[in-house]
Amino acid sequence: MTAFTDALDLRTAVVEHVGNADIADVWPRLVLMAEAFLNRNLRTRDQVTRTTLTLASGSVALPSDFLEVIGLYDGYGMEYLQQPLQQVKENHPGGMYTPSEAYYAISGSNLVSMGADGDRDFEYYAKIPTLTTSLTASNWLLQKHPALYLYAVGLEAAKHVRDLELASVTRDLREAELTEAHIEDDRARYARARVRIPGVVP
Repeated sequence: MTAFTDALDLRTAVVEHVGNADIADVWPRLVLMAEAFLNRNLRTRDQVTRTTLTLASGSVALPSDFLEVIGLYDGYGMEYLQQPLQQVKENHPGGMYTPSEAYYAISGSNLVSMGADGDRDFEYYAKIPTLTTSLTASNWLLQKHPALYLYAVGLEAAKHVRDLELASVTRDLREAELTEAHIEDDRARYARARVRIPGVVP
């Protein structure tokens, strides 16, 4: 499928998909519902983001687009171990920090690492930039997987107009496109990977 230029292109395609122009009145809500589903279920390399977090007294606010943690690293590249918050507190009696006890937890909208201060490298999956800001908005997912966006929003539109048959068909199309997006991402990540079996010379 040809990539959509922007949110307006996508809206036109969704209107055609459901055969009902009235969805334009609730367009932002339909897009937000579709993006909520995609943020819960899509994990690709395009979402991987790296930033620097500056901890103060062992805590720092997570980025506003944070979805899921990949890793936290100190200045030497050592990866911290993620643990439940209570265990993080128990592993740092009195708030003391040592390199051998590099633990952290996600607590609400904060990252907590008892006794840690200063900059840490943080890698995470980021939310998909929303298309609800304007009709000229676009993002990487719309460009790379237009059909996934079409059927994700199309499903919400079909449910809105109470077309159960179309909703069922569109749900299957959305799931197929979601699977294809993950397969394509796996190919890109591991295309040159090699499996070596001990004792076997190729």
